[in-house]
Amino acid sequence: MNKEKFSSPAPETQKRKMIGNILMEAGLINGDQLKMALQKQSVTGKRIGSILVETGLVSEENMVGALSKQLGFPSIDLRKIKISDEMLGMFPPDFLIKYQVVPLEKNRNSLKIAMTNPLDNPTINDIEFMTGCAVKPVIAFSSAIDRFMKKRFGSPEDISFSGEPLKSEQVEVLEEDDRPGADTAGLKKLAESPAVVRLVNRILSDALKSNTGSIHIKPRQNDALIRYRIDGLLRNMSTVQAETYPAVFARLKQISRMDTGVCKRPQAGSVTLKIGDRIADLRVSTMPTVYGEKMVIRIMEKIQKMRNLESLGMHPKDLSSYYALISRPQGIVLITGPVGSGTSTTMYTSLRYMRSDENSIITIEDPVEYYVPGINQVQISHRENITFDTALRAAMQQDPDVMMVSEIRDSETARLVFQSAVRGHAVLSAVYSSQAVSALSHLMGFGINPHMTASAVNGILSQRLVRRNCSHCLEKYVPEPRILAGLNIDVMEVSKMHFYHGRGCDKCGGTGYAGQIGIFEILHITPVLKELILSRASEGEIFAEARQNGMTTMEENGLYLVLNKITTLEEILRAVPPDMLGPPRKEGWEKEIISAFDDALYIL
Repeated sequence: MNKEKFSSPAPETQKRKMIGNILMEAGLINGDQLKMALQKQSVTGKRIGSILVETGLVSEENMVGALSKQLGFPSIDLRKIKISDEMLGMFPPDFLIKYQVVPLEKNRNSLKIAMTNPLDNPTINDIEFMTGCAVKPVIAFSSAIDRFMKKRFGSPEDISFSGEPLKSEQVEVLEEDDRPGADTAGLKKLAESPAVVRLVNRILSDALKSNTGSIHIKPRQNDALIRYRIDGLLRNMSTVQAETYPAVFARLKQISRMDTGVCKRPQAGSVTLKIGDRIADLRVSTMPTVYGEKMVIRIMEKIQKMRNLESLGMHPKDLSSYYALISRPQGIVLITGPVGSGTSTTMYTSLRYMRSDENSIITIEDPVEYYVPGINQVQISHRENITFDTALRAAMQQDPDVMMVSEIRDSETARLVFQSAVRGHAVLSAVYSSQAVSALSHLMGFGINPHMTASAVNGILSQRLVRRNCSHCLEKYVPEPRILAGLNIDVMEVSKMHFYHGRGCDKCGGTGYAGQIGIFEILHITPVLKELILSRASEGEIFAEARQNGMTTMEENGLYLVLNKITTLEEILRAVPPDMLGPPRKEGWEKEIISAFDDALYIL
């Protein structure tokens, strides 16, 4: 920049000159060029500075110098400085892009920020509130900030938090508690302040847009860490200063019908929000820790685009087997897996396949996670004395063809579920067990005798979720020996094989993974298995017979996906419990896996 063209920045008390006059005084433009720019401004509404730079009449460097003189703030060239990921990580990417700000340097309680408009006091106030630091603005030209953002985050549609942040009025609390709480007036007032409302709305809307399963807010000594669970794993997203997060917690408690004055004991609450055109249930829970309250917010979107069973990732071999199970007019199909394994999605997708104009479907759920058109969904409510037991008894009087019970939690619910099945209803339900065979023992723990189990259960589906490789950065790699050893694979047996993983890119947020896919095993209760159940055979004997009958395991399903470049060995080792891993893999194991899944396409 030709620094001699501009005198020192004008003090605040001096009346500011127009940017066009400053450029003319510096000899960078003439009167005709300024008149042309003003005419374009009247048509486009753009700033004079942007028009002059776009037309090539003034360089960005000289324009920033003129703005610095006009506004009285120092300028900076973003191309000549290095900004750490830690510094950028202080804010969500959408905030930086929307408000055209770049954090440069933090020094104790002050934060230097590059801005296109250093007089944007609302944005400065938000930053000071979010960080607890005094903001020191410096000027950078808008196109320079745009280039910086694209270089660091990719194009706007590529980042996790794409699009404009939702304004506070776009996040609508559909159910809010007006009861007086035990909170102090000061905290309540702060929780309702515009800055806190905007910050909370941004956290919630960003989470929903990035398909987050849950938000974790973890207090630390000097701040609170905000993490989103995406594709089954937690990701660090941003931080809130220690002075600020009590107000953030108070706002979240307030809308979730919790006592904002209680922070020394666990609480639970819920709220239904409308964010844009999407509706979501939030299940909020808190727990006191040594640094303050920890909060977890589970997000369940009420209306989602319904998937079909093919989209869950089942191999056609397993898919046809599962179709056969849920097409039977009576009997129980159980789905097993831990929390977060996709069992709810499988059940709802199954209901979508089972519904028709010729049958009646009733679900009994706690909670109702998704609304499914065409079926009758019942929400458990202890306040209204609607329990699993009372709802099941009432449902059996409603002449249903199909019943879905979201979870078998106790002996009485189990007894009524089996009673429904033997009366001629098709029943879909879930139990928590590590694998398909162990679900049979789980039922015995609920007091269901072998005769009832053998006569009522048609089959059991067990599943887990693994992350998909990112298709944009897929590359060959060599798995670590410890990963191979964990899956009982001899290092020497894979020396000529090719494995693939995602290297990490802007599309996948640097993780190498994008999305999830299920791995499954399906246990059909055949006549031989019925006899084994009646004779109280062990899980090992039942498993051996199922394998003899052609059942493939979740581990084998996962290895099939690995051979097809869909996921990694690391994901299989993470998702499949150690007691479900098979014996040491012998030479040619990959061909055995492929032959178990008829239409696999894999080239060694």
